[in-house]
Amino acid sequence: MSNLLYYSSFYLRYRNVGRIIVLVFCICALVDSSAIGVPPGWELVWSDEFEGTSVDTSKWDIIDWTTPHNNERQAYHPDQVTVSQGNLVLTATDVPYGKKAYRSGKVESKWTNQYGRWEVRAKLPRTKGTWPAIWLLPDPHQTPWPSQGEIDIMEQRGDKPMIITSAYHWGPSPRERKFLTKKHELSPADRLVDFADGFHTYAVEWDDQELRFFVDDVHHYSISNEDTNGFLKSQSAPAEVLLNVAVGGDYVGKAQPDETSVWPQQMLVDFVRVYVQ
Repeated sequence: MSNLLYYSSFYLRYRNVGRIIVLVFCICALVDSSAIGVPPGWELVWSDEFEGTSVDTSKWDIIDWTTPHNNERQAYHPDQVTVSQGNLVLTATDVPYGKKAYRSGKVESKWTNQYGRWEVRAKLPRTKGTWPAIWLLPDPHQTPWPSQGEIDIMEQRGDKPMIITSAYHWGPSPRERKFLTKKHELSPADRLVDFADGFHTYAVEWDDQELRFFVDDVHHYSISNEDTNGFLKSQSAPAEVLLNVAVGGDYVGKAQPDETSVWPQQMLVDFVRVYVQ
């Protein structure tokens, strides 16, 4: 990534006995990729730090969708996607939309890439029935799912806030889909982390030989090309970034939302960063 030079000028004007004293201070700050902690050997190529007051629609599509897959019980409404205090906010609530009992937020990046390192720093919701997800998917309108794979960087059940899962789905058709997945618990100092208590960085490194999954730079899972019988190396489509909070659905099993669930729930996203080597 090219270094950027920012110039800030501060002008102090002081009037006294017809004299105007103008003091000009010029501060030049050289900002490079190390300022945001680029991992060694990687180059930042795309990011969103969510520093504005609204979603940057040059980077993201805000989803309006009333018929989601996987027996999910929410519809996606654009009003559930906001930016506040440096975070993308995806809000799930028990307000009906369409024929669904719940509504929530989802965004998909307009930018796509094949291979690299994706990092998403996020704080997850916590209640029975929520299903937050951070994932990569080729455009399903161009490549039918899962013929070009699906990389699930992070998924979580709201009733089990100390466990996240990472996964890879692939196959020539939905009927012939195969997948590999693994649960992960983070336990620094022998104490399990509740992923809804604070922000954590979820990442994947993707090349034609392997997927490597991380939480807070802890490498917890790998899927090799051999594990997919050569499919990973044959995958050729670039993928977009998807961020969403589903409600109910197949992933949460018997932990569907009910009268004990607490609403609203939010997933806060501090940044999304993509690197290449």
